[in-house]
Amino acid sequence: MAGVYGGYWVTAKRAQNLVRLRVELRGLKNSVQELFSAQDEIEAHLAWANFARHFKLSVELAIRIGKAEPCLRGKAWMLQNEIRICGVINFLVSSRNDIDHPEDDGKDDLVSGEFVAGFTSLRAPTGNMGGIRLSDQTSFKNLIMKDNVIDGQLVSAVVNKPAAETAQITGNARAVRIMPKFSLKPIRTKDGQIIHVPTHPKLGEVFSAQDLATHAMPWLEKALKSLLSESDINSVSPS
Repeated sequence: MAGVYGGYWVTAKRAQNLVRLRVELRGLKNSVQELFSAQDEIEAHLAWANFARHFKLSVELAIRIGKAEPCLRGKAWMLQNEIRICGVINFLVSSRNDIDHPEDDGKDDLVSGEFVAGFTSLRAPTGNMGGIRLSDQTSFKNLIMKDNVIDGQLVSAVVNKPAAETAQITGNARAVRIMPKFSLKPIRTKDGQIIHVPTHPKLGEVFSAQDLATHAMPWLEKALKSLLSESDINSVSPS
């Protein structure tokens, strides 16, 4: 009977973990939407805090479910090791504690980053260097650009831009929309280790919170597929 009851307990625990995973994945999906729609520092900080929390708990639950299955235990351990060596995922998982307990480090600034407002960049027909920066709050009619040199090219255009809307251009200029971003600060672990924000491996640019979320979600999707059956994935996927 002990074996029967033991098997029932394992099955019930697995079902409970799947329900919890579904809750965390729903929260994760919502936090991504909030992160990309944030309009100021506080909104971005709260969205990032929620994302880091839901991501870490989703990963932990997936690993816990995998370790409970003998045939998947090896994959679960490999995933756990991957977290330690993958810069993006390690930073994300470590961020949760840093955000939840900032007072432990005696921080004066309890916000985890700096909000950088979006803007429109007027650029040359080709190339991505230089440009004229227009804030989202800027509005004007019939701005005339005549023989402006941008990125070594002559640019002539007439530009109309309503506030908080995309510029409308007649001529050879291009309007490139630069989305708002949350520029994160380094984090400190419980043992005092400083973890810097990861950088893009090819561009060398420091990732924003939105960049990290964009890279982390496919990683998590792949991790779930390696540890869960198709029916389990369908049951936990947020609608």
